[in-house]
Amino acid sequence: MTDQMRQRCLTRLLPGDVEPELDSIAHAAGRDEREWYQAQERARDVLIGDLQECICELLIKNQQLRWLLESERSKKREEFKNV
Repeated sequence: MTDQMRQRCLTRLLPGDVEPELDSIAHAAGRDEREWYQAQERARDVLIGDLQECICELLIKNQQLRWLLESERSKKREEFKNV
């Protein structure tokens, strides 16, 4: 995972960023408790989506690294056989 990808995932996923925003929205707009919980649920759904995206990026990167490692191992085996 690149530093940029890691930073993007960490920035999006900081839990403290969700709750204060919901609190201010709920109080400023005068929402009732039910609407506040619905807004909180939507924000968590977005957070879950971001987590899923980061997990997918990590899985893809992991597979790419496995392929690279296997390729290097194969090259080393061939070099050893030819010696």
